[in-house]
Amino acid sequence: MLIRKALTAAVALLLTSAAIADVYEASFEGNWFNEAQNGRGVSVDYIPQSAGNGTYYIVSFTYDAQGNPTWLQYLATGREGQRLFKNVDVFRVSGGTPGNTFPPLASLAINKVGAANIDMASCSKITIDFTPVATANFPAVSQVLTRLDAPNVGSSACPFVTEFTTCPTGTTAVTGVDRVCEIPPLVTGDLRLSNSATYKLGGRVAVGGAMTAAGVVAGNTGRLFVEPGTVVRGGDSSTSRLIINPGSKIFAEGTAVAPIVFTGATEVTDFQVSPGAWAGLIVAGRAPINTACTGANPAGTCAFEADAGVIWGGTLPNDSSGTLKYVQIRSAGGIVTGNDDLNALTLGAVGAGTLIDYVQTYRSTDDGFEMFGGTVNLRHIVALGNNDDNIDTDFGYVGKIQYAYVKMSPSLGVIVADSHGIEADNSSSAANLPDALPRSRPMLVNATIDGGGRGFDGIRIRRGTNYVLQNVVVTGFGSSVAGATNAAGACLNIAEANAGQFPTYLAAITPAGATTISGVTLACNKAFDDDAGAPFTLTSFFNGQPENSVLANANGLFEANGRIPTQTSPLRNTSQANTDAFFERNSVRGAFADGDWTKGWTIGL
Repeated sequence: MLIRKALTAAVALLLTSAAIADVYEASFEGNWFNEAQNGRGVSVDYIPQSAGNGTYYIVSFTYDAQGNPTWLQYLATGREGQRLFKNVDVFRVSGGTPGNTFPPLASLAINKVGAANIDMASCSKITIDFTPVATANFPAVSQVLTRLDAPNVGSSACPFVTEFTTCPTGTTAVTGVDRVCEIPPLVTGDLRLSNSATYKLGGRVAVGGAMTAAGVVAGNTGRLFVEPGTVVRGGDSSTSRLIINPGSKIFAEGTAVAPIVFTGATEVTDFQVSPGAWAGLIVAGRAPINTACTGANPAGTCAFEADAGVIWGGTLPNDSSGTLKYVQIRSAGGIVTGNDDLNALTLGAVGAGTLIDYVQTYRSTDDGFEMFGGTVNLRHIVALGNNDDNIDTDFGYVGKIQYAYVKMSPSLGVIVADSHGIEADNSSSAANLPDALPRSRPMLVNATIDGGGRGFDGIRIRRGTNYVLQNVVVTGFGSSVAGATNAAGACLNIAEANAGQFPTYLAAITPAGATTISGVTLACNKAFDDDAGAPFTLTSFFNGQPENSVLANANGLFEANGRIPTQTSPLRNTSQANTDAFFERNSVRGAFADGDWTKGWTIGL
């Protein structure tokens, strides 16, 4: 035990400039041995570092050349998602005294005795090939190790069951890089991405051919299957993007201990690296959109403004584009054409047959989630540190969202006037601004939206959209940061271009149930942004609906992490019941009715 304590203390010195290692620590932590090799074994721990990265810290029991028992330590560092580590430094730590008083770290002798190649081959196999330095008193050792204890079970079961042999059929090996496989520009049929490798998007990658402007699905559809714990990276260009065309599907189903990661070629640390390393993930479907699209396409289909080769829209409200579950989408928003950057996750006319649950967008230059029409429902979503809007809806979106946590980026030293927690439109077309049908009417139940003093408006509803807000908490907007006063920003804003548009807009939002705000708590420096002279004040609209409240600040609402309500918080036992079958019933306002569901699979929190 003394030796182990000393080794652990020494790690602090050895990791001062550590690289990035595998994020999926729970899958390989534990004790490993080989009974045929005289019981030799290793103990594997994982030391987290920034942004979910870290280092495998491996302690090995072995013998020196004279047969004396000893302990060695290995620090396996590398890129996130990596399971093969070459030329890992191996150290022997000696010194110290027995008893309860541990020696100072400076008194320990830390000597490099060799290097090793380490392969975290699967849930049940690790191999270590150790080569000593010439002056070390150790022989070369090759170990094939099996778990002494059982792999994680239940929802935490280790997903890495397959050893790497070659890149999956349909992908190609990237020259000069171990276990990195490139996805082709067009995926048709079924392509399965095993978590035994990391994957690269060489540029614009589409699953299935594009739909025509007339709404005809391509004959060459595809399905992309992604295993838990898989990392998919954008290529060398920031325009790299992954597109799921109408009629095609993605099945990216991670787990709470092994999320699937879509990110850029460069690493992202906690708010320290500029986003936009790749463009993002686009899912296009055949659910209805409103008739506000312009151009040659007929009503009901639309070409994506940032990539005209992507066409979405149709008449299938229950259309399915597959599944996204326990997924991180990070460092997106690269410029594609002109000034058009992509959102982290773009959902264009995606239908309610698509499952989106436990998805995080992190550090995009544009929006975190944007829904261009469609009927897709979302649950357990995290939008963290995206530089524009974190959740954006338009073009007739009528889906439902429950359990959404939004936090604005602390990198926004100066508040951007167009950067909001939520922005909602019906259409961006001035010709039929308030009246395009189907009219956007998102339903948002159980959300926590934190501006952190950096966002402009917490929720901005405009351009003819309806909205249902229930059991939502908004805080940290309408304040100042870094000397920049955000006097115009507010917790909640219903905004039109000018007061003259309000009569038309009122006719759209005031019918019973069209726009409702109930069980909503605002705790900002400025609660509302009422337009002077308008025949409508948001203050009276808000106060006239059930169980809404305005607080001077967020004191006493949340625990130290800023998310979970305290046991005495007024957010508890004050929620409003929603009769829609999609929404789970609970007694808490905000995103966290059943504890912190962000643990384990998110980063940056």
